[in-house]
Formats: sequence, C-alpha cells, structure tokens
Amino acid sequence: MKKKEYQELEYKITGDENFIRKLFPVPYELDVQLENLYLLALKGKKSGIKKLTGFILKYPKVPALKNYLSVLYNNLNLPDKSYEVNHWTVAEHPDYLFGKLNLAAEYFFKEEYDRMPEVLGESMELKQLYPQRDTFHISEVVGFFKISILYFSAIGDLEQAEIRLDILKEIAPDSEELETARQHYDLVLLKDNFIRREEEREKEINVKPQKIVLTNIETPSFKEDI
Repeated sequence: MKKKEYQELEYKITGDENFIRKLFPVPYELDVQLENLYLLALKGKKSGIKKLTGFILKYPKVPALKNYLSVLYNNLNLPDKSYEVNHWTVAEHPDYLFGKLNLAAEYFFKEEYDRMPEVLGESMELKQLYPQRDTFHISEVVGFFKISILYFSAIGDLEQAEIRLDILKEIAPDSEELETARQHYDLVLLKDNFIRREEEREKEINVKPQKIVLTNIETPSFKEDI
C-alpha cells in the first residue's frame, strides 16, 4: 500500500448490524441471545465454558459462538485453550475474518511474525484477502487494520504501519483498536529512534583525531646581529 492510495480504499465500509449476520446466518432463536452470550464471554467466568460449548454443539455453523469461547478462555487467562479454539474456528469457518484475526493475534503474541501473512495474506490487504467481497463491516476493517499495524511495527516496516495507522485514525478515531495499535507503533518508533541515536553516538566516539605530520618544512636558523 502506497501513501497516495490510503485515502481511497477498494471497498465500502458499512455499520449495518445485520451485515455480518447475513454473511453467516444465525437462527432467530440464537440471534436474540447473542449479545448476552458475548457479555458472558467478557465476564470471564468458568461457568460460561459449559454454556457456550453447549450452544456451539447445537449451532455448529455459527462461527461467532466459537469466537466468544476464545474470548472467554482468554479472559480466564487460559491462552492455550483460546489458541486451540482459534485453530478450530479457522479450520471450520475459513471465510470468517474474526477467526483469522484471532489466529494472527496468536502468532503476534508468540512473536511468530512470519506466520501472520500466512493467515492474512502477504500484502496485508483486506480486499486481496477477500477479492470476491466489495463491502466489509466496520468491525472487520478496524480489526484487520489493528493487526496489520501490529505486524508491520513488529517487523520494523514503520512506513507501512504509519499508512495504516492514518487510515485507522480516520475511520475509527475513538476505538480501542486504534489506541492499541498506536501504542505498539509508538513503542517501536521510540526504540528505533533510540537505536539510531546510539549508533550515531557510537560513530562519533569511534572517530579518532588524525595526527598531522608536516613534511618538507625547513627549520629556520636564527643569527644574532653583531
């Protein structure tokens, strides 16, 4: 992505709450309970595991339920279980973006940065990851940009990270995703600037003054006047 291109995305962004539900249909009897199930995941109580697992078994084609279970395990400080659910989600719902984002986040926290493009594409471009789609929900776009900023910051490509950070500032200026991405970017930028200053300082220290040697200079003779 070039700087000139960042203001013109190749897709539309919608805030329609029903958009993702249309992509991944949810039965009405489950739809009316989704918000409560999400809040259950956020609370991080062990009792929620059994409840969410039961819903997943009843509605195996609804990827959001597995996403909630991953969130719950993460809030219970059980990262391995959360990662297990992430892989399960991507395997069963390969077109579900949030599953991919969770898996890419796993690789980020494990510092396996080279594996993140395996999930989100070499270019880290949403349209190239889903060429058949022309519209994305705002939550999909914001989540994707956050992860891509973390990736480019981690590998030291601050230019690409900055381009995406500018986009995220425009489309979601008050989001938690922006704050998280900006913190990681600023931290890497600060570290990069510190390293550069140290390298410049080291060069200055290592520059030794050269000894000046004068040649072919006759020594003047002094005579006393008589």
